[in-house]
Amino acid sequence: MKGLKVNKKVVLSATICLLIILVVVIICHKILQKKKVDYGSDETTDDLIKFGDYSDNVKTLQRFLNAKLIVNLGNRPQYNGETLNSLEVDGKFGSRTLCATRWWFKKDTVMLSEIQ
Repeated sequence: MKGLKVNKKVVLSATICLLIILVVVIICHKILQKKKVDYGSDETTDDLIKFGDYSDNVKTLQRFLNAKLIVNLGNRPQYNGETLNSLEVDGKFGSRTLCATRWWFKKDTVMLSEIQ
């Protein structure tokens, strides 16, 4: 490599920049990899029950909502123009469970601790 001069300051600066970028990428990766959701407790995203889920946690939610539907005779939600009287406890968080969840919790998702 005759005729090519290497400026040590430029090489050092480029190396430092690359190291800084590498550290930032590693930190971002670690943050994004964390599964914990900050709800002020030890609950994780595994405790979050949401539309599309199919699990025993959804069954627990459906039982909880059925109990609320039973005692709220005059104040039940409407689903497709009809009063929603009960949910099938099948573990599928579908549109009927979403309707009842929005009715009782005023939101689309529920943490498991809210129903236990």
